[in-house]
Amino acid sequence: MSRGSILLVDDDLHSLRILSMMLESRGYRVRAVSDGTQALEMMKLDRFGMLITDFEMPRMSGVELAIEVRAQHPDMQVVMVTGSNLQDIIVPAVQAGVSAIIRKPLDFAELMDVLGPSLPAPATPG
Repeated sequence: MSRGSILLVDDDLHSLRILSMMLESRGYRVRAVSDGTQALEMMKLDRFGMLITDFEMPRMSGVELAIEVRAQHPDMQVVMVTGSNLQDIIVPAVQAGVSAIIRKPLDFAELMDVLGPSLPAPATPG
């Protein structure tokens, strides 16, 4: 799994479930986990085209996760979502290799704009 596949990480299980369903309805293959440690374990088992991670999570922040992911997979696109003040996270996020930051509450159209050029949806049969 890689092209059209997304690893989604958020400690808010409700947000995780809703975003997973929305992305799957657009044809993306999604694996969803609730923390950075689980995400790193999942990446040992499978390949992904993109990581979408929350900024604030227990045990490992989205920035810490992005640093680990970019070290292991330098070509992977990393998108961060946050309810935090952008001024507080923009510098560490960019230094960690995050390619886009999207504010919560999440605007799905904005996320799709970010995904569009970065991660093509898988071809639909037919």
